[in-house]
Amino acid sequence: MKPALAVALAFVLSAAASAQTQLEIKFLDEVKPLTVGKDIRFEVYASNPGGKSKMAIEQLEFTQEPAGWAQITPGEDAVTGVITLKKLVSGGG
Repeated sequence: MKPALAVALAFVLSAAASAQTQLEIKFLDEVKPLTVGKDIRFEVYASNPGGKSKMAIEQLEFTQEPAGWAQITPGEDAVTGVITLKKLVSGGG
């Protein structure tokens, strides 16, 4: 993930199945420019010994800092999520 993207869209994922799972976020839409109301689709991949597999969005728990900057909802299919920007924030990561 690009550093600017990590700062702009930092949120923590945790998989209920395993605390040891490495997760990777792939954005399906252009992230910039960031504007209130913009939807950004994404997928989450879990690394496992056989490679990577897509995670169902319902299996993940999302938190965000600062609270309230985005709404995260399931997309059109089980493995696509949508981040809807609620407010723009700046500063300290």
